[in-house]
Amino acid sequence: MSRRGYNTSEVFMNGTIKRRLIVSAALFILFIAAALAVSFIDVAAIGPMGTKVGLSSVNAAFRNAVGYSKTWCDVSEVLGAYPFGAALGLAIVAVIDFVKTKKVGADMWTLAVFYAALALVYLFFELVIVNYRPVAVDGETEASFPSSHTMLALFSSVTTAHIIAGRQRKRWIKTTTAAVLAVLCVAEITARALSGVHWLTDIVAALLIGGALAVLQTAVADILKNRAAKKSGATHAQ
Repeated sequence: MSRRGYNTSEVFMNGTIKRRLIVSAALFILFIAAALAVSFIDVAAIGPMGTKVGLSSVNAAFRNAVGYSKTWCDVSEVLGAYPFGAALGLAIVAVIDFVKTKKVGADMWTLAVFYAALALVYLFFELVIVNYRPVAVDGETEASFPSSHTMLALFSSVTTAHIIAGRQRKRWIKTTTAAVLAVLCVAEITARALSGVHWLTDIVAALLIGGALAVLQTAVADILKNRAAKKSGATHAQ
């Protein structure tokens, strides 16, 4: 026990949460820097129909190396269904929890809030267009910054693995779930990158903002869970 009455695991958890908050803040800052760089640095009309793209030298090199692949695009669309399946599964768990206890855990309702935040990020960049895709879709240009498939895959995998790890006691279930989600996440991001429907900066920016939101969600959920546990402990002590 420490002087303040906290056990070692609690101190470690608090330190872990602080590190997550720092990582999340760093990723947010890097995302903003990436968005500004793509908006103002080395901007050139290298996109279809003369659309302009920032960091054009890097993005052009990536596009020329990857090209366009309908096969990889189709694969990414199929793999892109797994985050929705994960979200649906967790929603069902939340409903079951509510039916049993008349409460929804902090991990679940904070997840819903952050999914809403993710949707707002998507809508914002649909309205405030940073750049368009390197290929025209049905003869029309579409916003492509950041890659929504990449953003959603990373966010869903990290948060789902965290929630299951916090609710399961069996290590093999935690490990297997995390491994499967990691494989699906990497496969989806790789397929999206190789499809050629995004610039390199679209993928990188999506990893930054998706990671920032995911890490922040896990930190906020654990903070609230720790506070609830302390409050419950104090109540029982009385």
